[in-house]
Amino acid sequence: DAVLSPVKLVTPSTDIQKVIDTAEDGSTIYFAPGTYTGNVTFGGKSLTLKGANAGVNPNTETRGEESVITGTFSTSGINNSTQVVLGQTVVIDGFKFTGNGLKVGDCNYNTVENLTVQNCIMETGANLAASNLSNVYASNKFNHFVRVTNDPEQPYVTVVVKDNLVTGIPASNGGIANIMLLWNIKSANVNGNVIALTDGNQHQ
Repeated sequence: DAVLSPVKLVTPSTDIQKVIDTAEDGSTIYFAPGTYTGNVTFGGKSLTLKGANAGVNPNTETRGEESVITGTFSTSGINNSTQVVLGQTVVIDGFKFTGNGLKVGDCNYNTVENLTVQNCIMETGANLAASNLSNVYASNKFNHFVRVTNDPEQPYVTVVVKDNLVTGIPASNGGIANIMLLWNIKSANVNGNVIALTDGNQHQ
């Protein structure tokens, strides 16, 4: 028989970081509809995060009530390490992202070897004047949807960004691409995304 991963259900009143900190490696965490605030990191664990619309492509299917994330799912390392955690896999599926600053990844250094972001919606916001993460991650103030930046000395990583929708007015900075994958990317699968910004330009 297949071994099922541990499962947790969270609600908007839940401290998401505390749930992630106590989750077993390989866990699946389901997010009930509602709005979630705050920033989280994954602590080197492989985790699957499923919003209320996990598996529902926003470009082709009708979605129900959303799990809305206003902060950042940060893929930064433990204790500010830049070391890629080999074998770590993080899947983010079926969320709606709103608000300012980075949504998924890290503008400092990503340490997740395998990252997938799918079936999500982003409503663009603004760049933060100052990140509410620690000063080490202050660059996460930029309003990217997905940004993966790897230490050039680290092993290659795999990133999948597919079947997402980005709408709204882009942040007022010409260097802010919605999807930005930089340095030591072994495999980048970016497809099925719709970027429909009010200035009519493609930003990725």
